[in-house]
Amino acid sequence: MYLNPWDYAAGILLIQGAGGQITDFTGKSLDPRKASSVVGTNGYVHAELLKILLNG
Repeated sequence: MYLNPWDYAAGILLIQGAGGQITDFTGKSLDPRKASSVVGTNGYVHAELLKILLNG
C-alpha cells in the first residue's frame, strides 16, 4: 500500500502529463520525498475512487 518515492515519481509525471490526477489515499498531494499510498486516475473518476478506497 505504501510506495517509496522512486516507485511512483515517474508515474506522477506520466499521469499528470496525460491530464490525469494523482494523490495519496486521502486526496492530498504527493510529496515525492516521502513514502506514501498512491492513487492515480484519469481525473474524471478520482473523487469516486477515493470514496470507495476510504469507505469500502
